[in-house]
Amino acid sequence: MESYILVVPAKESSLFEYLERRFKGDPAVSVVLDRRATRRPSPAAASRSVVLFQGVTVIRRGDATTDAPESVQTPCRAEEGGNRMSDGQEMLEDRQRVDRWLEESQYLLGRLIPGYLDDRDRLRVRLVSAEAESDRLRQEMEALRRDLAGLQGELQYQRSEQTAAAEAFASVLNQLTELQKPLGEVHRRLTAVQPGIINGVHA
Repeated sequence: MESYILVVPAKESSLFEYLERRFKGDPAVSVVLDRRATRRPSPAAASRSVVLFQGVTVIRRGDATTDAPESVQTPCRAEEGGNRMSDGQEMLEDRQRVDRWLEESQYLLGRLIPGYLDDRDRLRVRLVSAEAESDRLRQEMEALRRDLAGLQGELQYQRSEQTAAAEAFASVLNQLTELQKPLGEVHRRLTAVQPGIINGVHA
C-alpha cells in the first residue's frame, strides 16, 4: 500500500489542523508541520517529493526505486544485455513512475484542498458578518452612551432645580417667620390692653 507524508509549512497552521483532522485514522497518510527555519531536502527525498497547493509537500514513503540516484547509470555490458533494460527504457519507466506519482499526489490533495478552501471561505464570510454585527453593536452602544449622557445631564438639571426650589421655599419660610414675630407682639399687647378697656366701658 502506498503511503505518504504531507509536510505543511509552519505558517499554514490552520491547514495543518484541517489535514490532520481529515486524515486522522488513515495509516497511509501522515501529516507533519514543518518547523525548520530552512528547508534542505536531501536528493533522495527531493526525488520522492513534490510541492503542491499552499506550499504543502507530498513525500512518498517506501519507494525503493525512486530512492536510487537517477544520475548514476550502470554501463550495459554485452553479457548483461539480455537481463537489463536499456537506458532509454529506464528513463521512460522513471518518467511514467513520476507522472503516476504526481497524479496520485494531486488526486490526494485534490480531495482535500477544495474542502479546506470552502471552509476558509465560509469562515471568512462568518468573520465579515461578525465584524459587521460588531460594528452595529458598537454604534448602538455609542448611541446608548449618548442617550445616557443626556439623561444624566437632565437628571442633574432637575436636581439643581429641586435644590433651588427648596432653598427658595426655605427663604420664604424664614421671611414669614420674621414677619410673624412683630405680629405676635402686637397681638400680645392687644390682648393685654383689651380687658381694661372692656372694664372701663362697663364701669
